[in-house]
Amino acid sequence: MTRAAAIEPAIGDLTSRLAGFAGAPCSAPESVRAVARLSALDWVAVGLAGREEPVARILRDLAASYPNITAIRVKDAIDRVS
Repeated sequence: MTRAAAIEPAIGDLTSRLAGFAGAPCSAPESVRAVARLSALDWVAVGLAGREEPVARILRDLAASYPNITAIRVKDAIDRVS
């Protein structure tokens, strides 16, 4: 069995657990939920605004070059774009 095949069930379990957490009722005060909504909106807006920045392009190129890994050493990334 490959390492990816061994990890796949764990990822599926993690995904279902995260979905369950995200969909669960929230008992936090309204003020906390309001800040959380603004934070999520800010996160999305910043992500969209930065998607064409040079570093984002570099990271997309690296992800395309290494589709089966989840991390790359910083030195390897710098060497690759230098």
